[in-house]
Amino acid sequence: MHVLGYQFERQWHRRRLGLRASVLLCTMLLTAGCDVKSPNNDDLGLTPGISGVITDATTKRAVAGATIVVQEKSATSRDDGRFAISSLEDGTWRVQVSHPNYVSASRNVRIVSFQTAADFALEPR
Repeated sequence: MHVLGYQFERQWHRRRLGLRASVLLCTMLLTAGCDVKSPNNDDLGLTPGISGVITDATTKRAVAGATIVVQEKSATSRDDGRFAISSLEDGTWRVQVSHPNYVSASRNVRIVSFQTAADFALEPR
């Protein structure tokens, strides 16, 4: 009787340990990458802002090195033409794009519900 009670207790502890490990693993998998208070949330598009792609109107190729200005904030387009300016409140903003080899462009862009896309096609000079 003593041996059976010991075996039952061992199996019960193993199952309990297995259940705890399963719950821990599920919790880790579900919360992976959920650091909402990360200082890099701007890069993830979690703050209101404007993002887009700057292209050549003739060739449709990306324009790298374009300067994008929204009030006192600015960004430079990457090699793939993409840019992002974050930490802007909902509302209408004047976006200005310039590049030495292209005619400058600007237009009003309305931010609604966090991230708003604003692509620009620049005409070559």
